[in-house]
Amino acid sequence: MSSASRAVLRSPPPESRKFAGQLSLLFAACLILWGTVSARGQGGSAGSTSSGNRGTGVQPVEGRVLTEGQHLPLHGVRVTLTGFKGAERSTAVTDHSGTFSFSNLPVGQYTLTFSHPSYQDQSQQVELSQGGQRDVLVFMSRRRGPEDAPPESSIAAWALQIPEPAQRRYSQGLEALQKDHPQQSIAHFQAAIQVYARFAAAYAALGSAQLSLGDRKAAAESFERALQIDENLPGACLGLATLYAAEKRYREAEKQLLRARMLKPDDWRVHHQLGEVYWRTGDWAKAEDSLRRAAGLHAGLARLHLLLMNVLALQEKNSDALAEMEKFLQMFPQDSFAPQVRQKRDLLKAQIQKTGVPEPVKQP
Repeated sequence: MSSASRAVLRSPPPESRKFAGQLSLLFAACLILWGTVSARGQGGSAGSTSSGNRGTGVQPVEGRVLTEGQHLPLHGVRVTLTGFKGAERSTAVTDHSGTFSFSNLPVGQYTLTFSHPSYQDQSQQVELSQGGQRDVLVFMSRRRGPEDAPPESSIAAWALQIPEPAQRRYSQGLEALQKDHPQQSIAHFQAAIQVYARFAAAYAALGSAQLSLGDRKAAAESFERALQIDENLPGACLGLATLYAAEKRYREAEKQLLRARMLKPDDWRVHHQLGEVYWRTGDWAKAEDSLRRAAGLHAGLARLHLLLMNVLALQEKNSDALAEMEKFLQMFPQDSFAPQVRQKRDLLKAQIQKTGVPEPVKQP
């Protein structure tokens, strides 16, 4: 293989470096913060509209959580409703009969996640059509040991005290943000905070809107304020990490991302951002691990696979890099980077056919 072709595999092409450099801002622009919403007894309202949902009708989701074996009602289970694209929409807590409910949901796909300090986490997907779903039944098993318990799994006090007017303005802000109206969303989030000064999720969402408008200083203040109220708010950790990464403060970004990963291990955006941070700091093995986790949770992002194939090449894992190229071309044949990937794929395949083994790639 020529030195020129090796150079492209060894480090991302200029366009790839450009996208990677912008990844933090792109990431922040599409960030939907997961702030916990009102969690009183029967559950919180989920009045925002996700772009990943289909249809316009509003539907309920209701159900019960019981213990495995004895089938006793389980009180105090945190139920998190996640939208089709992974954005946390609402949170409820089961009452003494084990019942939870969400209302005003657009037709579409959702994931319910159930967590309790003494029981193993559960998740269940629901497909809402007209009429909603009122018969969700979940059985939770006790944890084997204290090491399995998630950190700080109880509901934060601020989340139990959100006044209805503040919750309504927060939901309106989320809807505006999801429709790409950040300036409008800021007014709603600020109004929610005026009603309830300890609304941590509203501060985090405000930071996301401010960041999408390029106001990094204001965004940092909002994220930091959210974490002052609730240090276990993953959306605020993630938003602050995005700012740090954009400023090349990678170790500080990593610290926030590791915290977010511990709090929300099933969110692909955390792993994606970690992969970029490790790629930029030269920790290829960690970058590969994070990017593979992200791809496992959200396979449909072309830039993630592009970054992964470069990380594999940087580790001289050319066979894996070739497989990732093939996957990229199968999944994204019309992507703007597809011609470059196809060219390097063909060069690498020719080299393997000629020698029987892929030529090692020199590390930078």
